[in-house]
Amino acid sequence: DGVRDAQARHLEGREIEEYEFVFITEWLEKSLRAFQNRYAFGRHDPFMRGTAADGALPQLNVRTAKLDVTQAMKEKIFEVAAEDVDLYVRGCHYAERLIRDNS
Repeated sequence: DGVRDAQARHLEGREIEEYEFVFITEWLEKSLRAFQNRYAFGRHDPFMRGTAADGALPQLNVRTAKLDVTQAMKEKIFEVAAEDVDLYVRGCHYAERLIRDNS
């Protein structure tokens, strides 16, 4: 408990679609660009270490080795963390709409 539904617990009492904006890690650059467009927010910060002055995202935590996740592992995750998986799917749909509408 608390791991299988950590995100749902964090948002408890509030739907993901109630937030003005959400970022999805896998689409971080697209999400950031849409956020910038929506809120006229510039990200030209030469003082942030690893950030190019042109607003490019720094490469953080870049892995070279990939973890092999089997179908059986995925099925177990979906079974155990069904509430968080549902929240993630809904968050992805919402983020896609935000990216599309603000690009």
